[in-house]
Amino acid sequence: MVSIDIGCGKRKYSNSIGLDKIKIGDVDIICDVDNYGLPFKKNTIDFVYTRHFLEHVQNFEFVVKEIHRVVKPDGKIDVIVPHFSNSLAYSDFTHKRYFGYYTFDYFSPMNYQGGRKVPEYYTDFKFKIIRKKLMFTHYPIIKNVFNKIFNSSEIFSKIYESYLTFMFPCYEIEYILKPIKK
Repeated sequence: MVSIDIGCGKRKYSNSIGLDKIKIGDVDIICDVDNYGLPFKKNTIDFVYTRHFLEHVQNFEFVVKEIHRVVKPDGKIDVIVPHFSNSLAYSDFTHKRYFGYYTFDYFSPMNYQGGRKVPEYYTDFKFKIIRKKLMFTHYPIIKNVFNKIFNSSEIFSKIYESYLTFMFPCYEIEYILKPIKK
């Protein structure tokens, strides 16, 4: 199984090939994914992991398309990014974009989206969303309760993001995706 960790920095995902723009820590391959893409052939990667990387890229659609290109049709993608309500999401000047519960739904055909439908934009690549998870880590006593309640159904996730985000900021979101390939 070939696994890559894009933007791994000092620590990479276990048994993965670490990619980053500069040589630090666990980086195996130095590459500028944002401008030049991924240095792998089409459909060669089984698992893509990226944690706190996508918020830094300028060419978001290009990078996501590159991930789609290299992952095998039966491969899996695990994306972790800061939630837009996390104060660090918008105070870090290196962050180029913000993420909400429905961000990757825009890359998913409507029949693969949950209860709330968002527009399906005209990208030539699509994903099936396997799971979305809001992650609360700044509330030690109640974080497990929040994680359980707000991830128990699409309805509770929608209620959280529509009405409660700035009262109880969420730290990050995890998306588990599968590529839809022709």
